[in-house]
Amino acid sequence: MQLQRNQSNDGYKIFQENHELQYLVKLFKCNLILPLDDRRRALAHIEREISRLSSIESSEARSEAVFKKEELRKSSLVDRDQKNEKKVKDEIAKIWEKVDNMSLGLEHFSRELGQIYKVISINDQRAEIMRLPKCYAELLISGHTIELLDGDTGVISEAWFSAICECIRKKHPNLRIFVISILGLQSSGKSTLLNALFACRFAVSVGRCTRGLFMRLLFLEEDLSNQLGVDAFVLVDTEGLGAPEKMNEPESEKKDRILATFAMGVSNLTILNVLGESMRELTEILQIAIITMARLEEADIAPDILMVQHVSERNSARLSEPEENFRNALQEALKIADEQDTVMGVSSIKCLQILDERIKKGQLLKPFRPFKDGATAHAPPSKQYHEDVVNLYNSILDDCKNSQKKIEFAKWSSLIQDYWKAVSHEDFAVRFKNIKEIYEFIDLGKQITKVKETIDAAFFKHEEQITQKFRSELQTHEDSKNSDLKNKCSELIEEGLKDIPGSNENCEECKKTNEERENLKKYLKENNRNEKCEIEVEQTIKNYIKQHYNLTFIKLTQILEASLIRKGLSSECHEIINKRMEKIINKIQGGRLSDAERKQKIENLWKDLRNFISTKDKVIPVIEQIDKEVKEEFDNVGSLFNQYKIGILPNLSKCKALKYGIGRLSVKRCLDEKDANEIEKKFDNLTDIILKKRNSQHFYPGIVRDLRTEIDNSLNEISKLWDRRFIPEFKRNVYLYTLLMFKTKMASYQERWDRENSPLSILEQKKEEYIKIIDARLQYGFTLVSEGHIIGDYLLEVIHKKAMKAGNFERINTVKDIPWMTSSEMVRLKYFEILAEQVQNGNNEEAISHFLDPKGKIEKWFKCEVDNVKSNADAEYNKTNKSEFGHVSQKIRNCQSLEEIQKDVNDYIVEVDDIHYKVNLERHHDTSGEPHIQLRNHIEKRLKDYHNQKPKYFQKPSDNESIMKMLGCTETCYWCGALCWGSRGHGQNTDETRKHHTCHQPGGLCGVRHTDTKVLVALPCQKRKDESGVYYWGKKERTEWSYAKKQDFSDWKFESHHKDQFNELMCWFFEKLNQDLAKRFNCVPAINNELRQYGCINLNYGSIITTLRTRIQ
Repeated sequence: MQLQRNQSNDGYKIFQENHELQYLVKLFKCNLILPLDDRRRALAHIEREISRLSSIESSEARSEAVFKKEELRKSSLVDRDQKNEKKVKDEIAKIWEKVDNMSLGLEHFSRELGQIYKVISINDQRAEIMRLPKCYAELLISGHTIELLDGDTGVISEAWFSAICECIRKKHPNLRIFVISILGLQSSGKSTLLNALFACRFAVSVGRCTRGLFMRLLFLEEDLSNQLGVDAFVLVDTEGLGAPEKMNEPESEKKDRILATFAMGVSNLTILNVLGESMRELTEILQIAIITMARLEEADIAPDILMVQHVSERNSARLSEPEENFRNALQEALKIADEQDTVMGVSSIKCLQILDERIKKGQLLKPFRPFKDGATAHAPPSKQYHEDVVNLYNSILDDCKNSQKKIEFAKWSSLIQDYWKAVSHEDFAVRFKNIKEIYEFIDLGKQITKVKETIDAAFFKHEEQITQKFRSELQTHEDSKNSDLKNKCSELIEEGLKDIPGSNENCEECKKTNEERENLKKYLKENNRNEKCEIEVEQTIKNYIKQHYNLTFIKLTQILEASLIRKGLSSECHEIINKRMEKIINKIQGGRLSDAERKQKIENLWKDLRNFISTKDKVIPVIEQIDKEVKEEFDNVGSLFNQYKIGILPNLSKCKALKYGIGRLSVKRCLDEKDANEIEKKFDNLTDIILKKRNSQHFYPGIVRDLRTEIDNSLNEISKLWDRRFIPEFKRNVYLYTLLMFKTKMASYQERWDRENSPLSILEQKKEEYIKIIDARLQYGFTLVSEGHIIGDYLLEVIHKKAMKAGNFERINTVKDIPWMTSSEMVRLKYFEILAEQVQNGNNEEAISHFLDPKGKIEKWFKCEVDNVKSNADAEYNKTNKSEFGHVSQKIRNCQSLEEIQKDVNDYIVEVDDIHYKVNLERHHDTSGEPHIQLRNHIEKRLKDYHNQKPKYFQKPSDNESIMKMLGCTETCYWCGALCWGSRGHGQNTDETRKHHTCHQPGGLCGVRHTDTKVLVALPCQKRKDESGVYYWGKKERTEWSYAKKQDFSDWKFESHHKDQFNELMCWFFEKLNQDLAKRFNCVPAINNELRQYGCINLNYGSIITTLRTRIQ
């Protein structure tokens, strides 16, 4: 039967055209629609007969396989020939594949029906097959076994399985279940054990091993159901792991790990069935299953395990060592999932809590004595085996009774389909054979990272050197050909990047890179890595160097092109403009273009110029580069990259972060909003930190790797400081938050850098200049008239810039002359006076907003105030413009030669920044008459005709550093929210002055509360007693205030401040806002006794403000 295997989109057509298949299905359907008891008997008969037929048909192939295995064993013992050994192994694998194809069971009929149901249900809802899921549901309810997972194709027939489960749900809508699965190596007696425990009928025929997963529903008697809190057991029998004929086949071993993960992940209890004393293979499979489950999203079932070991005698000494090794191995898997959670991409370890408890308590092992009482085939079952079965059965009942994760059948049936999709698509953890390989993978990753970091440093060093060299060339460039200049600078780039990191003995960074590459090669040799691994690692390094070379070459070429255009030295731009204009001028032969024609020619020429520069812009968009690096760096961290692409910024205060309690009684809690804000602030700054370390203002290769290192270091630093470990889910949210903030910031920084370093951006900035030059040339050709126009336009631009600078100074000086701008104390008095007046008039909103975000609110207010101050900037602009215009006009009139005009104009232009034009009048020296007088007249005429400039947007005063310094430091105290009184930026100092200091205010203003009662505190920081206890940063234990001040908040001073002017005002604010702030912080308002004790009651607003003004002035 091929329909199921083909998985064809034309399945319905295949079914309609295949009459044999239709007849076979019809016969099988006849059995399924029989009354239930008759149906069960019929299926049992069919199963027995097809099993017998399969056994007969495959007997010859099985014998051949046994013969080949014996042949392989003998050759291995006598004369080992690896080539021949591989050939025999391949032959054995093909024979077993042949046996698999000959095997037939009821599951094959069910698969075929499932596929037919899938294709027919889309086309014909009234077909007879639509009744069959109900027939199978009745069989499952009555104790019949059905296939859950196809062992051949590795799929769950979703439509078919869902339809069966839906029928069960309708009949038993609130069916509570406890799921038990069994795992073990092939032919270890898994099905036999389940049959003995629960009187099942899982297939146990000789040579007919279970493939895939099978399930059975076992309903409990009412008394037992009430006692256990479930209505039924779901029993899952799994395919035997570690099939001998498929040993050392990577895909087969990977399939074993996937099946084990799935079976454990959807079960409340997994029984590990071990035959004999050796359990190495099963141990390795389960280690990876544990890691994989931790990587996947939680399945809402916490798996537990029991190990059943079948031995010939119950020798405690012989049993204890394998059990101890097994327990240690699983503990090692739990350890790596916990400690290496970020490297392994762990999503949650909550699902492993029960398993962890079981291992720690040493309650894993259930030794089983032999099944038969004797060695003969006809020996009766042993009494001891029966006792062991009963003992195991009672343990299962106890586990069920104590389970906190019972689940309804409807939810479980939906869950397993989603979980299988997740497990079957998991490609990271299941690639490893055991924990040792995982540790080796992590260690190798660290070694490769070391090499990459030295490559980064080498390219960065050479990039700096090359940039300095060609910028020096641009600075010292005289009047030689611009094309020669570009060629020389291009050679500097090519030569400077050649062979990095090659054999440059003078470069320390290159030497370090080569040393690290040699160390990596030694590491691979010492750790017995195979040749394939060595080749792959070497190729990884070569690819990284190539990528770095390409990106650096493009960036340096881009900077060079932009510099040439900015300085007007781009020979290619000049060549395009000159050639096009000469062509146009020659074409019109002394005639003139109309205004419309000239405008069209200018547009066409500008378009050609822009298109030419665009073709040279080969830079990959920064967002694309960031996404690529994020995918490479975080691809193994669960669904993080998908969440990153969606782009929803997590609110860290709403994310579960810390675990309280032990084991299954533990609970997860979010951080306090204050602590979450502190963390967000820290990770917001990481982009600036890594750019500062690299002295860079733009994206560079490896920046995301550097960011990940900073995230990990910061998380470890915070965990150490707080004495708490964050749960994996929170770490992943921190990664997501930081990456999204980084992406936004980096895109903005790159855009800003591109504006100054992208050839196209610089060209766009100089568009007006180029348009004016082209327009002048088109009107007057390459004559003194056009030169006069061009020079006049540049002189007017310089005049405008000087006038704008004067206007900006006037605006800033006006702000500085504001009475309340004399000191930071006066600034804050003004601010708090406005807030206090609003509160006094019954409007509390602005004041509440301030105490929720003091730094943000006062900075926003200050910027708004200074930016809206009216000034005489326009008048100052006009005054300077007029003065400079007169000065320039007179200077031009005084020039007595072309050389003098050229020198004076060039000297004047360099008096301002960002205008890079150099007058060159060489071609006009042979002009007849008095060329300097002609040019002088044309310049003066242009100046007079176009001297109608108006001021553009003046600089915002808030963008001026000296203005922002007047606000002072705006960092806030963790314990009371008071603004620091220090100077702006003092936190960067290295001496005692770096510490923040303030007149501390009632703690309740920033939401500080009593831990037990949630009542806001009126206590200011300086009045806390050293021996009093405080709780913060999610710490479990109480911390003495003296210790907290000295160790965890050492960057703040908590003594009484000499600037105590605002003490009473803050107490007044707390008295007035106590009730409202309590609502915002979800707390209880401060009590009157405490308000009175700390001077926060019966305060007079008028008196406070008057006194405050007097003291400050």
